Amino acid sequence: MDDVFAPGGGHRCPDTDTFASVGEGVFDRAVAAGATIKRPVQDEFWGDRYGTVEDPFGHRWSIATHVRDVSPEEMQAAMAKAYE
Repeated sequence: MDDVFAPGGGHRCPDTDTFASVGEGVFDRAVAAGATIKRPVQDEFWGDRYGTVEDPFGHRWSIATHVRDVSPEEMQAAMAKAYE
């Protein structure tokens, strides 16, 4: 998990989760505007496309688009596989 304290003892801003109907477009525009990719956009086991950027001020933005519904059983199996 991310620590709210940045390396060297400085304080880092809290993370923000954002859902967008076209998440990858938002992600790409953020990178074009100077954000740094911290986690590339990818399909996740819980049914979202999800990625994280950090803006020039140190704010981290996790951007997601829901792409499919996942049953609890499917999610449990996929999570176990992801963390093998």
